Amino acid sequence: MWFQCIIVLLIFGLTPLLNKHTLEHISVEGFMLFASFVTFIFISVFFSFSFHHKIRSDLVTFSNKPYLYGYIGISTILVFVLADYFYLNILRDNNPSIIVPIIAAYPLITILYTYFFMKERLSALHFIGSGFIVTGLVLLNQ
Repeated sequence: MWFQCIIVLLIFGLTPLLNKHTLEHISVEGFMLFASFVTFIFISVFFSFSFHHKIRSDLVTFSNKPYLYGYIGISTILVFVLADYFYLNILRDNNPSIIVPIIAAYPLITILYTYFFMKERLSALHFIGSGFIVTGLVLLNQ
């Protein structure tokens, strides 16, 4: 688990730098279109060959629970269209070392959503951890 987490951490750390450099040469809209195309091709080819048994099983699940299409559609529009569009516009014009930590504080919003919409209970540790995150953001933006 730790090795995989470190790999993801290294990739997530590098990606904003690659994106910012690319955005110095092309528009956000062009970036999103080309990135979507490359993602579609890669996922279609890689997953079709590597995970076809899982995908077949998922198709059965979708037929039994068609509302999942809505969840994926909403999530895709929110994350891969709206959030990415705003993120790339902000990244293009600002310093990644400031922008990325602010956006990485999204668990604070998730905690609020789960409290209000899913009625999850929050402990004192949630509030203490959230306080550390906010403090860190304030310190980074000094």
